[in-house]
Amino acid sequence: MKNHMEKNLDLRVTKTYQSLFRAFAALLSEKKLEDITVNELCELAMIRRATFYKHFSDKFDFFTFFLKELQHSSMMRAAQTADPNDPCTFYISAIRSAFDFMEENACHLARALESGGILNLLMVLDQDELTSSLEHHLTERKKAGQPLPASPEILAQLFSGALFQVSRWWYTHRDVVDKEEVIAELSSLVRSFCSLCSHDS
Repeated sequence: MKNHMEKNLDLRVTKTYQSLFRAFAALLSEKKLEDITVNELCELAMIRRATFYKHFSDKFDFFTFFLKELQHSSMMRAAQTADPNDPCTFYISAIRSAFDFMEENACHLARALESGGILNLLMVLDQDELTSSLEHHLTERKKAGQPLPASPEILAQLFSGALFQVSRWWYTHRDVVDKEEVIAELSSLVRSFCSLCSHDS
């Protein structure tokens, strides 16, 4: 993927991304990812092909960026509810973020599923991003003297792996499994884990 993740984007680039996002969402609601062409995406977004390829290698590169930006927005909203004085709320926020993301973007994910294995690839990429964030958070907790039952690296892999596995399972059973019930159960597990760590101290 080309380097288009810079935080300080100028207004013109931001508008280009917004136009592409709106056009892509509209196209993805009507057809499979594999059936969408860069030409029709650029035409609907009213940008030149040269502009598109300045920022993205191909439509799959763009789709990765598209989903990661949606997930990032979802995680940012969820993280605002975390209590800095209660470490457990960070993990609970991450749980809700994952489920909210999948629910809010069910249509986009369904189209991705129709396109074969790309969804699994994207989930791995996003899991790596979550794992890195969790590892950083756990490392800071360890530096602050808070007890951990294992290394930050192992705990981050365990938590993110379990979260994405459960969230993927829920997505395929969402018609019969209530999202809030799953979040409540996972949150209870997190609370029990945090309590165990506290007692070990």
